[in-house]
Amino acid sequence: MKGGYTALHLASIHGHLHVIQLLINNYNAKTNIRDYHGKMAAHYWSGSTDVFNKPGSQSGGKGSRGRRMQHYVLPSLLLSRSRSQEQIKLEFGTVPLGQPRSPL
Repeated sequence: MKGGYTALHLASIHGHLHVIQLLINNYNAKTNIRDYHGKMAAHYWSGSTDVFNKPGSQSGGKGSRGRRMQHYVLPSLLLSRSRSQEQIKLEFGTVPLGQPRSPL
């Protein structure tokens, strides 16, 4: 995709709050990735940038004892664009860990 946009960038540009929340909270989208213009997704968002903070993301500090290993199911995201209607369609799915992802 031109411009170096991630799915989070595109959701921000087009004002899709529910997609932003889904990407961050369910798919652990990284909010600090910059596009080719040096902008993060939050730079395109017109609302409160609090939406880009994952709930409970404050570090536990001294209370944490060792590292926890977390296993995630890898997200699969298909972006398609309708030339006639000038719309972008996002489809979400999951690929189990260890399974190869199909190339687009």
